[in-house]
Amino acid sequence: GREYYDFTGAHRKISHQSRMACLRAMDIAVDDPAAVDAAIFELDAKPWTQLLRPLQIADAGENVHVELRLPALEGAQVVSWTMTSEHREEHSGAASLSELSEQGEYHLDGVRYAAYAVPLGPVSAGYYRLSVLVDEQQAEATIAVCPATCYTPREHKPGTGAQRSWGLSCHLYTVRSENNWGIGDFADLKALARYGAGVGMDFLLLNPLHAPNFSSEDFASPYSASDRRFLNPLYISLPDAAEFLGAKKLRQQFDLVLQQEQIEQLRSASHVDYPALAKLKLTALRELFDWFVAQAGDARNDAQKKVAAQYQAFSQYRQPALNDFAAHAAAHPPPGVNYAP
Repeated sequence: GREYYDFTGAHRKISHQSRMACLRAMDIAVDDPAAVDAAIFELDAKPWTQLLRPLQIADAGENVHVELRLPALEGAQVVSWTMTSEHREEHSGAASLSELSEQGEYHLDGVRYAAYAVPLGPVSAGYYRLSVLVDEQQAEATIAVCPATCYTPREHKPGTGAQRSWGLSCHLYTVRSENNWGIGDFADLKALARYGAGVGMDFLLLNPLHAPNFSSEDFASPYSASDRRFLNPLYISLPDAAEFLGAKKLRQQFDLVLQQEQIEQLRSASHVDYPALAKLKLTALRELFDWFVAQAGDARNDAQKKVAAQYQAFSQYRQPALNDFAAHAAAHPPPGVNYAP
């Protein structure tokens, strides 16, 4: 665009020189007419020659549609589709193109292309894989089905007379305490939440906490998820986990780790030492898991049986995503960590 309104409501115009500089920074050859024509074709005309855009966004609801583009030919062409959810649930449908409403058209090289709205029916929020077949043409796309609005607590919706909320914005990995290993963890988060509740805060705003790809050089980024459905294990509080499982000796061992010079160096560093931290915590978590597996196979008291049952229920509930995540994590471990049994 050439202009916009900023956050204060002021009308801002973008100069021609600034727009050209931005395009050059994007490696677009703005001084080459042929390259400009090619770029215009890629952005304007080419999408009409593709059956489906690779990514489409739709609002969740009872009547979700996606857009299909193809030459507007005469005849009773039939479009059939199959949509697969993140949980591998499928639903299919079919319709004649003559029954679908046209949403637009484009003329290219003497051919009229039409955009059709394909009804998928009621679809809940989530990511889906859509496969479409029209005669002998087949295409696939990712469909991101989103809520119409962001989540808003009922007491804060317009018209309720609610006052403005306030809270704390916190990147959890920056938190330091006497009990963490050089990165803020869920025990620190619990302490922050209790403190916030005590002083009347309404919310804690956190960085994404999803699982990273530890084999990647930039795995530290909270915005580079390996799998957004699972949590980053570096945020696990090892003493709390050991106590929950009833691993008293390991709890004592982890408490002793807090007194080691290495942990003190990690806590006092100006930046999180992710490689050292990952090797240390993941090795300890493996030790804790091995203990749990040994105990779960020979649960002798009610507490151990309860934890073993909870683990089995969690494992079954999160299938098949959990198996996929575990296989990917095992195939992409951080340097120096071995996940082999």
